[in-house]
Amino acid sequence: MDKFIKTQTTGDYTSEFANGISYRFYTMNDGWIAVVEMHQYQGMIPITQAKDREHALSYIAMVEPVTVPVQVI
Repeated sequence: MDKFIKTQTTGDYTSEFANGISYRFYTMNDGWIAVVEMHQYQGMIPITQAKDREHALSYIAMVEPVTVPVQVI
């Protein structure tokens, strides 16, 4: 993830918090926003890209964490 940030982004980011989840919005070299989920133990998890800040905010507003154990079928 560090190599991606150094080569594909400007290095600028803003921190956001929605529905109990922390995110970082990295500005990419082409102007898009890389949405990265931040975890204390798992580190940084890339989620998606958005064409602007408004779309990135609308995406994280729709994501809800799973608060109960889930069995994968």
